[in-house]
Amino acid sequence: MQIKSYDLYKLNYNESSFIDFSFKDDLYSTTRFLRELYPYTSAIWFKNMITQSENFLKIGMFQYVEITIDSQHDLVYISDANDEDYRFHEKNINQSIIIKRCLDGDLYYNVLTKNNFFHLISSWTKLLETKSPFILLYLDDKNWYDVLPFESQETMEAFVAAHTQQENKN
Repeated sequence: MQIKSYDLYKLNYNESSFIDFSFKDDLYSTTRFLRELYPYTSAIWFKNMITQSENFLKIGMFQYVEITIDSQHDLVYISDANDEDYRFHEKNINQSIIIKRCLDGDLYYNVLTKNNFFHLISSWTKLLETKSPFILLYLDDKNWYDVLPFESQETMEAFVAAHTQQENKN
């Protein structure tokens, strides 16, 4: 496995907040989503909401991110909701408009398959329940988003270094 992109998290469970994280452009929206998700909801809640309705999250559900489902292609868009300007100019804002704005480059976004989205939030919830002190969010060479727990920052950084090296080093 090769890591295409990653973000490192150090968590402080006593204060229910992240200590360190970064907002890398290519994982920006997913990082914001996971940061905002913690510790307010769970993977079970998301699965139930998605099962009940394809329009499971309405505009503005989260303060900084929008979750939009493209049911036709089984994709989930996680997009930046900081640009609220478009909401006031669009009378009939809907999922297709948000997806178009993502694809046109008007919003930061990450796109995952529904299966990958379910896997990511389920894995994230489990890691938070086990109180992993360090968590790695990464996108692999097969465009799959995932998270892994680590007991130390050094171990996490060594893992990243080993999985981001060029395959054809001489």
